[in-house]
Amino acid sequence: MIFRSDSNGEDLEGYAGAGLYDSFMLPQPARVTLNYLDEALVWNENFRKGLLLKIADIGISVENALGGPQDIEGAYSNEQCYVVQARPQAGLEND
Repeated sequence: MIFRSDSNGEDLEGYAGAGLYDSFMLPQPARVTLNYLDEALVWNENFRKGLLLKIADIGISVENALGGPQDIEGAYSNEQCYVVQARPQAGLEND
């Protein structure tokens, strides 16, 4: 993982083109097999429908608050939905 700045500052000696920020290489990640069979999203239809309705409600609320269609990114954790960012939806006829 390398963190880079958006600046045009000079690189620090000994770091991988990171502008004004330090950077470092992480150890090779471990390989694991993912198993989603215990996730309610996979096997619980009521949970899945409820989550999708919650996501739709959030989308409508964000679009109403910002005045138009949005490209919305979010996360779900511990039974809570979080909006991470939203920006105007690109590629629509009215752009």
